[in-house]
This record gives sequence, structure tokens and C-alpha cells, in this order.
Amino acid sequence: MANHPVLIAGEWRGSLDPRMVARWAVTPRWTAKAYGGLYHQPPQPEALDHTFGNPDVELEWAVHTGVGGEWRPSEKWLLDGEVYA
Repeated sequence: MANHPVLIAGEWRGSLDPRMVARWAVTPRWTAKAYGGLYHQPPQPEALDHTFGNPDVELEWAVHTGVGGEWRPSEKWLLDGEVYA
């Protein structure tokens, strides 16, 4: 769980960003992994402009998810791949 308070237009705003990661050692050389979470970030400064933006804009947010795998053919090499959305 991440918590990142930020100051936006003179007002403190915060968010809770729950995240989960799972890894499974399928064999000593192969690992499967998956993750997901909620992420927030402050808006770009121009979005808060009184003339061209919206000074009441909230934190931007997104849900990130992904799955992948790792293959370790030897002690010195690792091949890692992921698909995320």
C-alpha cells in the first residue's frame, strides 16, 4: 500500500494505492509472475491553470495490471518478459 500526499493548488491531497504482486517458481529455471494495483499522480501544472485548465482537477489515477515470466538458463543469464495493461 502506497500513500503519497501532494500539494495541489495550495491544498494537500492524498491517495491510497493498493498493489499486489505474486511470483511462482514453476521450476528452478522458470518463474511466473503477475501484478496489479491502483496508481495516482498529480495533474500537470497547466491542467490547474484558471484560464485554460481546471483548478479543481483531482489526482489522476489508473489501474495497472501485468503478467510475465522469467527464464534463467544459467547463473549469469536471465530472460524476463512481461505483458501489461
